[in-house]
Amino acid sequence: MKAVALLSPTRVLLLLSVFLVPASLHAEDFAVGIQASAVFAGGSGTNASNFDTWGGNLFGEMQIEQGTCLQLRAGRFEFPGSIEEAPNRNLDYGQAMVSYLFRENWFEYGFIGGVGFYRVRPNDADPGQIVIDKDEDVFGLSIGVLTVFRVNRHFDVRLEGLLHYVYTEDRISPIHLGVGAAYRF
Repeated sequence: MKAVALLSPTRVLLLLSVFLVPASLHAEDFAVGIQASAVFAGGSGTNASNFDTWGGNLFGEMQIEQGTCLQLRAGRFEFPGSIEEAPNRNLDYGQAMVSYLFRENWFEYGFIGGVGFYRVRPNDADPGQIVIDKDEDVFGLSIGVLTVFRVNRHFDVRLEGLLHYVYTEDRISPIHLGVGAAYRF
């Protein structure tokens, strides 16, 4: 009876999974994280007050191979209306991103880019504002640079500069400067 209990189907599957799961799917190949960004809407990039709206995202990441990761993210940021008198717009988005990173001793740096869908909704108008922008569900692209600092085996801190190109009627191109953190497991 004792020998039969040791070879139950569940235990056999668990034992086989250790040997059959590819090495690339073991520890530290998955991460989840959060990021906050200052959003640059336009004008002169030398004036820090032009980064007057904020955004953020949550992400899940899987390492495809050494230095290459697939990332799925969902986020939100605010962007000015298409004219000065219009209320700001909220952009909710979902993206599939790919990063290619070069490894140094204690950090990684490289490129990130991807595609996504954006839901654009104007905020309620304040007195004196003109509602000119409409609700839109649109496609967009993103490209940027990413630096990942490994704090320890499970945690890292990230710095990212990202240009979104969102296919709204007025073709907006916000720039995000973000800082984030991730937990690897």
